[in-house]
Amino acid sequence: MKSGSSHDLIGLAIKKGVPLYNHGDHRACAAVYEVAAHALMAMPVSAVSANERKMLGYAIAKASRSNCMTSNAWTYRSAFDRIMVANR
Repeated sequence: MKSGSSHDLIGLAIKKGVPLYNHGDHRACAAVYEVAAHALMAMPVSAVSANERKMLGYAIAKASRSNCMTSNAWTYRSAFDRIMVANR
């Protein structure tokens, strides 16, 4: 797995988001994931690859068109999971 602050941030977001989601607070989980996704997009190119930015950009755009917080949480989580798996 790729080390560094981008993957540390994803891991932290998942650690914080999962309990929120599992306790029924899908809005808070989606908000944690959204903040993390935007923070990742603001990181230097050396920390977040072009492919990772593409996945994050897709997730951000998709979530911005949805009012369903459950769907938004899963949209972000899916992008995070793909990024983590791609760098193993």
